[in-house]
Amino acid sequence: GKEGSDKPYIVIQSTKEEDAGATEELEYDYLVNATGPKLNFDATEGLGNGNGELGEHTVSVCTADHAVHANDEL
Repeated sequence: GKEGSDKPYIVIQSTKEEDAGATEELEYDYLVNATGPKLNFDATEGLGNGNGELGEHTVSVCTADHAVHANDEL
């Protein structure tokens, strides 16, 4: 969490032309990172383990093995 809060947060950076580069902090209870059809967990800091695999706090249902892992975790 950030100072004054125990909740986790992310920093969002805009890519819209009119406010490109502007940032905003967003607190969350659960975070869904919908990255699309290509599995690249390391592309988002903290999502992967550095070896292209699921990170410690990441669950996925994109493959059968991931779905079994998600079931066990949730």
